[in-house]
Amino acid sequence: METVLATGNHLLVQLKGHHPKLLAAVRMLCQSRAHAEQSYTVDLGRRNRIEQRTVRLWPLPSGSGTEPWHDHFQTVIEVQRQTEVFHPCHRCFEPRQAPRPIT
Repeated sequence: METVLATGNHLLVQLKGHHPKLLAAVRMLCQSRAHAEQSYTVDLGRRNRIEQRTVRLWPLPSGSGTEPWHDHFQTVIEVQRQTEVFHPCHRCFEPRQAPRPIT
């Protein structure tokens, strides 16, 4: 993080469940405020699938995080993706099933 800040660059960080306090704070912020920007894209027929993406942005006010190092975060970016795959037996597109966990 220090190198990124020292060189004036930006860093994209994926927020996952192993930071439950930060995840809860970001979710609450996004639920309580309207997003600032939204974009929708769709790729039709590439690799026998249809992919739809919705991207929403929320600027973060200073002090939004739960730890001092969170103050460097400037924007929340939410990406939702829906994929449909062509099923040759049924001759139609069907929602892609999530992979099953290995047990």
